[in-house]
Amino acid sequence: MADKVKRTPAKLSKLVEDFDMEIVCRGSDYDQRTVSISDMNRPALQLVGFYDYFEPKRLQVFGKSEMTFLKAMKLEERRRVFDNLLRCEIPALIIARNMEIFPELLEIARKHGRTLLRSELNTVELTSQIIDYLNRALAPQITRHGVLMNINGQGVLLLGESGIGKSETAIELLKRGHRLVADDAVEIRRVSDSLYGTAPELIRHYIEIRGIGVIDVRRLFGMSAVKDEAEIDMVMNYGAARGGAWDVVEKEIRAVVESAHKYGALVKVIFEISQLSLEQVAKATEVSIRAGADFVKTSTGFNGHGATPEAVQVMLDTAKGRCKVKPSGGIRDFATAKMYVEMGASRLGTGYTSCKPICDGEGQGEGAY
Repeated sequence: MADKVKRTPAKLSKLVEDFDMEIVCRGSDYDQRTVSISDMNRPALQLVGFYDYFEPKRLQVFGKSEMTFLKAMKLEERRRVFDNLLRCEIPALIIARNMEIFPELLEIARKHGRTLLRSELNTVELTSQIIDYLNRALAPQITRHGVLMNINGQGVLLLGESGIGKSETAIELLKRGHRLVADDAVEIRRVSDSLYGTAPELIRHYIEIRGIGVIDVRRLFGMSAVKDEAEIDMVMNYGAARGGAWDVVEKEIRAVVESAHKYGALVKVIFEISQLSLEQVAKATEVSIRAGADFVKTSTGFNGHGATPEAVQVMLDTAKGRCKVKPSGGIRDFATAKMYVEMGASRLGTGYTSCKPICDGEGQGEGAY
């Protein structure tokens, strides 16, 4: 069955709360009002009466330029401008820079039941931050059964049949200091060319363990054990691979690829090469390509060793340009990084402390993953 894609409008009241904006005038529909378009509008032509192609569903913002232009108008002309704008069913009008509100603007906002807001941010910061916020909030979304963890800063989605042990694996990862994003239901959104996963609000920070019940991860492990959102890579089912169940491996990869490619997002399949023979690495590369993966990656960094020249060469020889190869783990110095790049790797997975030594052409960093 195909994943059901949904787009949920953003609640205006939540946006106001998240940006700590002042409610100067609460519109008649404020509590129910939603925003369905991520773009914002700075009325310019509308200030001189041109409303062709005007999109009233966008949030409207007055910055310093608009307010200065309005201040130069005569009172009656300014009232006419405000009346024309606020008779349109806009979600809200935001005044940037905490600028003083014209009394007639407040009066006309109340007359038409429109929401009037004020922010301390300057106009550029305000519009760019709200557009980014709305791009995330309005992104196309699907829900998948699984567990999403944040492991060393990398989002890892655990998939499998019910009862296979996904939640139990998550508990073991939590004991090792990793973080839970979502258990059971993972909401996946595409923002630009990346996938982001979150938990539905009702089950956020909870995990269900068979035979025990529902656990509040925040209470048991502390706030540092939970994360509200993570970008997703996919870890291959290397247990099935070692058992020769390559049809299962391919089916699981294909399911993730189809969901991701539906939104134009790339998929990186992580093998965990320390658990596979070189023959299995070659087979895993071929299966990943057949399933439509964009990248194959050597390791997650928390189960055995990282990249090796032998495994990376096998991946490159098998891929033959049909997908990209990303060595990860153990890349702590310039010589190692240079070796993999010259071999043909498209990207490298390095620890944050290794970046400077590699870029400087010297030294050993820590945390190779």
